[in-house]
Amino acid sequence: MRSWQSAGLLRACGAAAGALFSFHHDHRSRLNQLAELLTGFSTSLKENERVLIDAFDVPEAMVVALIRAARRRGALPFAQIHQARVTRELMRGAVKEQYAPHAEVELARMKKMDAYIALRGSANIFETSDISAPVCNWSPS
Repeated sequence: MRSWQSAGLLRACGAAAGALFSFHHDHRSRLNQLAELLTGFSTSLKENERVLIDAFDVPEAMVVALIRAARRRGALPFAQIHQARVTRELMRGAVKEQYAPHAEVELARMKKMDAYIALRGSANIFETSDISAPVCNWSPS
């Protein structure tokens, strides 16, 4: 490769890297703004309050931004991350006896929280479309 060609390639790569950095910086900035809004205006988290961050198919960066924003307010963040493909597989062979203890544990955990922030995303909105209705409508006894 001639020197003038390699210099042009380096400039192009440098410009692409700069644009990529700018995109990631802007993206993170928006995630941080949303996290501040959710922990401030939406939930008014205060020092030593416990907040459960329940994230379904959202970028890890958003969960991390929420954890950091909660800590800045002096709150105690707890996080749970769900993935639709894993949930689908659990639901496919589910029996009521499997989920009754799970519901009890979740209820006990929620009672210990002062705030709840749920984030919902989806890579595939049809992920659980083949799960029968009775499985989706169970309620704790």
